[in-house]
Amino acid sequence: MVARHLPGLRVARALAGSVLIFLPLGSGYSSPIVAGKRLIALYSDGRNDVATSLDAATGEPSWTFELGPFYKGHDGSIDGPLATPCTDGEMVVAVSGHGRLHVLGLEDGKSRWSHDLAELGGRKPYFGFASSPILDGNRVYVLAGGDGGKCVLAFDRDKGSLVWSAASEEIEYSSPALATLAGVRQLVVIGKERVFSVAAADGKELWSLDVKTDGWATPVILPDDRVFLPLEDRLMMVRCQGTGGDGEPEVLWTARGHEGYAHSFGYRDKYLYGVSKRRTVCLDADTGETAWSDRSKESAAIVSRDHLVILSRKEGVLRMIQATPDGLRECLSQEAFPEGSHWTPPVAAKGLLYLRSGADLVAYRFLEE
Repeated sequence: MVARHLPGLRVARALAGSVLIFLPLGSGYSSPIVAGKRLIALYSDGRNDVATSLDAATGEPSWTFELGPFYKGHDGSIDGPLATPCTDGEMVVAVSGHGRLHVLGLEDGKSRWSHDLAELGGRKPYFGFASSPILDGNRVYVLAGGDGGKCVLAFDRDKGSLVWSAASEEIEYSSPALATLAGVRQLVVIGKERVFSVAAADGKELWSLDVKTDGWATPVILPDDRVFLPLEDRLMMVRCQGTGGDGEPEVLWTARGHEGYAHSFGYRDKYLYGVSKRRTVCLDADTGETAWSDRSKESAAIVSRDHLVILSRKEGVLRMIQATPDGLRECLSQEAFPEGSHWTPPVAAKGLLYLRSGADLVAYRFLEE
């Protein structure tokens, strides 16, 4: 169904001249993250891959930490880190393009411990390590993509010791999803040859689906033990089941004619919103049926409140769409960056919207009207 464009809805907008931060940060693909009043970002300064802590409202730096020699882009990619860091409010976990894993103090930026993923049996993807780590309780989880049971690694958060390693699967640029499904805390991973899950406690493999993927997209966790899988040539919805979470997942629906790509889908109120085959789409999460679709640009998108925020990859145009199952209204369309390559998804937090393009970081304030 073609999208209905709805008039007269309450919208959020970016005010003209509302840019709070314009920071020539340094090259890289990783998204910044917000931790209280801090903004943590990774970049290359031309010599090293660097982590930095910035004031989230002003962009003023409080510390920087060198992650190691900078990762050199190739075949059209830019230099610098690819993986988005994570934090639990005390520690920051960052992975460089070369696969150097660092755990830093959030307040002081000092190293607590580090590992080289390649030395632990990991395998660097063609464009570099891009899978984002997960910090949960006293564990740090990261995809290393190695053989011999070295694909998924779990470390003690405080000591840095390897607690367990699991699975043998080639990993490209997907990040794992951590959730409690069928009563078991588990990591869901999209590899190149299959989708699988391992128990967060001990790395035991719980289930596996033999589906070939491009290894770019990240699973989306939905209510009722469901996992949405945006794959290269189809979209799939599965439900985890079985005693101990180790039963074969039930495939609820498969939607062909769509594709998942990087960070292109979000879930809200029983519907999935995102970008597929250069169309903005709304899907019924229960059935997989298309509620509507609208011509779009190849974009990186997030769902924020009742809006879909889209940054086109090639044109650098920021679009803000109020989306409901009944249709959509484009609230905003403006150039955010000059033409180039814009792969980093937008980040929304506390009324601010952060956009990254190559070496530049921009923050907008959004107001209700």
